[in-house]
Amino acid sequence: MKKIFIIYGHHNTKDSFNAEIRNTFIKEAETNGHTIDLVNLFDEKIQLPFYDQNINPPPKLVIDYRKRLENSDVMFLIGACHNLRLNSILENWIDWVLHPKWFFSYRSMFPTSKFFKNYGYPVPGAMKGKLGIVSITYGGP
Repeated sequence: MKKIFIIYGHHNTKDSFNAEIRNTFIKEAETNGHTIDLVNLFDEKIQLPFYDQNINPPPKLVIDYRKRLENSDVMFLIGACHNLRLNSILENWIDWVLHPKWFFSYRSMFPTSKFFKNYGYPVPGAMKGKLGIVSITYGGP
């Protein structure tokens, strides 16, 4: 069976459509023998600061989330879409936790070119061989 790490990034953790997606998924996953490690980002006692690439090393909370991901088989992000983006708390989590070089790195297709140094493709890091699922809901009130 799989260990599923769910990152829930919606402000309404009780009775929103996103909460129903989360709850239904958890119920079905557990019925099928999978285990769940759930983070409700809005309910976390300690919050990540706004992302700042100059903070190095990253906050301990980032390292803790990464360890939980490393111990899982599946990552499931759940959140709402606002203006064609995930909400800010989930985007911030992604910026901190799913950061290169831990999550992935780039391999240049033209390593000797001074013009196309960053032109290439991603190489998986810590989640290599694991499944990632994203649930994004959007619509009107």
